Amino acid sequence: MTNHHRRKQRPKDPEDLMFIVDETYIPSNFLVDDVVVDGKRHLVFATAVGLSLLSRAERWFIDGTFKVVKAPFHQLLSIHVFVRRDGAVKQVPLCYVLMSGRRKRDYRSANRNYCVFAVRLFAFLFIHSLKQWLPNGKLIFCLSQV
Repeated sequence: MTNHHRRKQRPKDPEDLMFIVDETYIPSNFLVDDVVVDGKRHLVFATAVGLSLLSRAERWFIDGTFKVVKAPFHQLLSIHVFVRRDGAVKQVPLCYVLMSGRRKRDYRSANRNYCVFAVRLFAFLFIHSLKQWLPNGKLIFCLSQV
């Protein structure tokens, strides 16, 4: 019953892939990337803390589920790592990718773009680290297309 009432407050579900993401309903900086490849669209969500933990993890575990997403998307992919805290180890999801395709070629195309995403992620984390080490330094970069 509660979900029925809340539905009126949420934005309308997209009917196709050419929608504009209304970031009013998403925490600040949670939408990391909006990847479009061969007519398919993949939305990548993560927090800064999650990206930091992913950058330090030795292994990533990737899982996909199909039942929790609605068209035009087909899969929710999640990237997990094991985190140790106070002697306990837990598997924690840190990054989510809404994928609009789930054919073999969609994964290949998405993986090519995820390599670009990984470079962007590395650059983001590198710049973030430099700002912590050199808080008063002026950072000037020259970036070229990957």
